[in-house]
Amino acid sequence: MTGMDTLNGYQVIKARTPQAELDKLFAALRNVTQGKAKVHAAFAEYAPVPPEIQKKLSDEYLKEEVV
Repeated sequence: MTGMDTLNGYQVIKARTPQAELDKLFAALRNVTQGKAKVHAAFAEYAPVPPEIQKKLSDEYLKEEVV
């Protein structure tokens, strides 16, 4: 379901990304398009978090608990 199409002279990019990464994606698209990009996001599915990200999130949570 990832890909790039053309619609009425515009490039349409379809991709799946974790919710936590959407802000970075939106910022990158705005930078690349000089603020002209229009973005639509819709929830697709729940999916397991990769182990390396689980570890990172767990470590961040434990740091907050100590403080």
